[in-house]
Amino acid sequence: MRIWRCGLVAFAASQATWCFVGEQAHAEAPMYEIIDLGSFLSRQPFPHDINDAGQVVVSVRVRGFEDHPAIWEDGVFTELPPLPGTNRGIARAIADDGAVSGSCGPLGDPNDPLQAVIWRDGVPEAIGHLGGGLSEVLHMSRGGTVCGYSRTFQDGIVFGEIQGYIYKNGQMRAISPPPGTSSFLAQVCDDEGRTAWWGPSEKGVDVPYFWDEVGGVREMAHLGGIAGNMLDMNNQGQVVGWSGDGRLMAGALRQVQLPAVWERGGVTQLPLPETFTSGEARSINEPGLIVGMAEDPATGRTSAVAWFDGEVVELVTRIPLDSGWSRLVIANSCNNKGQIVGLGVFHGQERAFLMTPIDADEVASERREGEDR
Repeated sequence: MRIWRCGLVAFAASQATWCFVGEQAHAEAPMYEIIDLGSFLSRQPFPHDINDAGQVVVSVRVRGFEDHPAIWEDGVFTELPPLPGTNRGIARAIADDGAVSGSCGPLGDPNDPLQAVIWRDGVPEAIGHLGGGLSEVLHMSRGGTVCGYSRTFQDGIVFGEIQGYIYKNGQMRAISPPPGTSSFLAQVCDDEGRTAWWGPSEKGVDVPYFWDEVGGVREMAHLGGIAGNMLDMNNQGQVVGWSGDGRLMAGALRQVQLPAVWERGGVTQLPLPETFTSGEARSINEPGLIVGMAEDPATGRTSAVAWFDGEVVELVTRIPLDSGWSRLVIANSCNNKGQIVGLGVFHGQERAFLMTPIDADEVASERREGEDR
């Protein structure tokens, strides 16, 4: 296990108060301090997830398909080794106990089967497959439940279907596909093992689904399009991602993506900042804070955003003007303390960031102390 230490640059901000997209929150968006996570293997890491301990799981691409996962904590990168016989891997998520989930691939052909992996205390362990060798992790809950997809069998060059699974308490369980379908990916899950995904339906178009032990598979509402994606799920059963509405992006052969949150089978479109017409909600914590990205398809410009009490805020407006960060491009994950990780432009270079909300009472106390001196 190799360790890299990198420098941090922190910036304080003015007084602010917390607010979440939840029933119990009715305050303004906070101000944040923001730091550059630094470089790993002399490259810019991509921050995938952050847990409540403030550990950030990242990956960097060294060459070709050779990805290297690591954990960032307090300015230090700790590399996560691949499974024996593999040289590439990607980390998807980190649980609150520090376990990391992801996938590793073998040496040589990048099209060889991936293996779903959990790293515990930095040691990788393959969690198995559904009979066909291939398995991949797509999501892990804060409590360590994992979901993804796996091939059901392989006999020479004959391959089985791709099927979603739940991995909980050391056991991988296949999820029965929706009626009239055979292949799907379990995209997000919670601690209980509930899962949601966009996938094929017997109608011949993709629709969103929700699955649990009691009700089985059931279709959910969407915003009218035939494409979407689930990107995160909390333990309240709230799912975030994006849904198309049937329109095509200007100058692009893909649908407009609208940020959305699903709950109890229904869907709510989340607002976008002015001048942005597309976007996605990428992460939701237990209190209901949602973070993600807004996009202007005409220019390709994106902005990291958060939804507080149903209102959208561009996160670049919640950091000091002299912080050195000219743009925040995407917010990828948030934890239950309200910390956010993503990518931005720091002194002209794309860098990974960590944002931490400023405690309003603490800032006010520091101001009073300064005035008394």
